[in-house]
Amino acid sequence: MQAPSAPHTRPIDSASSRMVETGLPKGRHRRKSLVWFFMRILIGAAILWAILSRLEPRQVLQSLYGVSWQPLLLAGLIYFLGKVPWTIRWQEILHAVGMERPFGELYVLLLISVFFNNFFPSAVGGDLIRGYYVSRGKENMITGYSAVLVERLLGLITLGLISALAALVALVMHDGHLPRDLLLVVGGIGLAIAVGGTLFFAWIGWHRWFASLSWHGPRVSRIVAGCSEAFEVFHRPNARHGRMIAASFGVQISAALFYLCCARAVGILLPALVFFLVVPVAAVAAMIPVTFNGLGVREGVLAGLMVGAGVPPDLSGAFVLLALVTSTLLALPGGALYPLYAASKKH
Repeated sequence: MQAPSAPHTRPIDSASSRMVETGLPKGRHRRKSLVWFFMRILIGAAILWAILSRLEPRQVLQSLYGVSWQPLLLAGLIYFLGKVPWTIRWQEILHAVGMERPFGELYVLLLISVFFNNFFPSAVGGDLIRGYYVSRGKENMITGYSAVLVERLLGLITLGLISALAALVALVMHDGHLPRDLLLVVGGIGLAIAVGGTLFFAWIGWHRWFASLSWHGPRVSRIVAGCSEAFEVFHRPNARHGRMIAASFGVQISAALFYLCCARAVGILLPALVFFLVVPVAAVAAMIPVTFNGLGVREGVLAGLMVGAGVPPDLSGAFVLLALVTSTLLALPGGALYPLYAASKKH
């Protein structure tokens, strides 16, 4: 018998109260979260402004006036098509942990989560939304959030592997767009992430390790059990490893192609291989939680690597600004879908 759906009147607050133990009164915790949210926006905006001011803002704007719309429209198409393998990856992980969900619902939830990651004042934003709604009740809550965590970790491993492979190809082909030392550093870090992440999922001792820790209480025990089961997802008999891995590569390849199209739109004609190097590096850098959604950090890394690859500063600035504005605007449909989706779950 299916568990009854949890109430959906205030999903963010109810999910947060279940998953986060702060020891602070709820009102005080909210105020601190909002302060940190605005601080991260200001830090990100300051970094972005510092980048653009060093790249001659007037010339950056002039470069944007000559944007080619065909590559930009292709970037938008790739953006939404790229959510297909992302949805498949998430669906396969849910399947492995015993949570069957239809593709269409997960795709809509993914668009909603992207909107919240871009606009919602929370460090967990869209992932919190995804975990909450896919759970459909208290009994599945921990499993739903754990599946999102596993999906994110699998994406990180794929980022590392793609950057390592791209660096290796560039070294073998003697590609001169990026310095050899930088290729070695990028390839080494990417390989370390890929190997470390693979070993993380290959280990089958998560249950025993978590059980050995001196944690007490029924709520903590349920969280520990859910996380340990999720981390061992690849050892489950119903896990379809090939589909998970192929979909994860599809997610990262589509991201690189999105940035490639944005670059073509402002006239940057670097080989595609360069974007399979710089985009994973920028994505990993954006995970450092110092700004909101990686704002400024991601753009700084992209602009710096573009300049290092021989792109004029004005085109580099135009490229990162166009990619930022485009990805932000493309996240808006998720905001329009959210009230419709939430209302449908009340019935």
